[in-house]
Amino acid sequence: MSEKSRFPFTSFPTGWFVVAFSRDLKPGEVKRIKNFGKELVMFRTESGKAVVADPYCPHLGAHLGYGGKVEGETIRCPFHFWKFEAGGKCVDVPFAPVPPKARINVWPTVERNDVIMVWHDLEGRPPLWEMPEFEQTEDYALADFALFAGIRAHTQEILENGADWLHFYSVQGTSRLFGTGETHKTEPHVLAYFYSTKEDDLSPPPETGHMRGEVWLYGPGCGRNLSWGEMAKHIMVENTVYPTPVDDQTIEIRAAYRVVPKEGNTAPMEMLKGIFSIVGPEIERQLSQDFQIWANKAYLSNPMLAASDGPILSYRKWYSQFYPVGSVEAQGLEMVA
Repeated sequence: MSEKSRFPFTSFPTGWFVVAFSRDLKPGEVKRIKNFGKELVMFRTESGKAVVADPYCPHLGAHLGYGGKVEGETIRCPFHFWKFEAGGKCVDVPFAPVPPKARINVWPTVERNDVIMVWHDLEGRPPLWEMPEFEQTEDYALADFALFAGIRAHTQEILENGADWLHFYSVQGTSRLFGTGETHKTEPHVLAYFYSTKEDDLSPPPETGHMRGEVWLYGPGCGRNLSWGEMAKHIMVENTVYPTPVDDQTIEIRAAYRVVPKEGNTAPMEMLKGIFSIVGPEIERQLSQDFQIWANKAYLSNPMLAASDGPILSYRKWYSQFYPVGSVEAQGLEMVA
């Protein structure tokens, strides 16, 4: 990280990170993206496979994102028309045999849950886990997506938001949330915690009533927030947040949100659409209120916490596993009790 960074992190964490919504990359399309401080090229083959790769042709260095063309299941370099298949191997050189070692570096890429994800690991290891398939969206009239670009923050800070229960009350003006402070792990890369409003707390607005929620973190680049309200017990609101590094100063955040009617729901579609119409603006409101704080706060490795805070230290201890062994940030976070 640069000297002007407010965070003591010197490297990007290891894990799956979202680089695009599925809907934003059409078959045959080529796009330039920048993540992890690197120039990358993203394209979708004519059969629909999404590919993310280093952008420079190994021949004479042309950038595949400037004039590169998808042809079938390959991308063609704009300079001398070398072709590379989705796995990176060069499969065609005009008027000459293909050099045996000619290839571009393709990043491990998966597409599920309406997003395109790449695996990032400074040590170059293959993926250490797979991202789960979330239950599918049955009606896209009750689902949408949002991109927030140029956010001056660090990915670790974004997912920590879910463990910081009190800020939803103080910053966003929501009901006060309470939890046991205990965390739940199903696998090493998965962390969950649960919260709710208290039945004897009169602060929840009467139009929403009391609620309960769950936060599920899948590695350093995915936070899934599920909530159920007293006024509509058989309706789940889902908000999944994907923070991804752009460079050492900025990130981009993608949010996927939807309203999910569960078994026992009797609300008609028009009512569900009415609830959904509130969800997107509310998520954007809450995130935008955090932007200024994230952009100007300092990272305190040993914060002075209060009893009302959520499981922030447990979260930081869990997050430390995603940094390279021996790195400054891994050593610092491993010391957290």
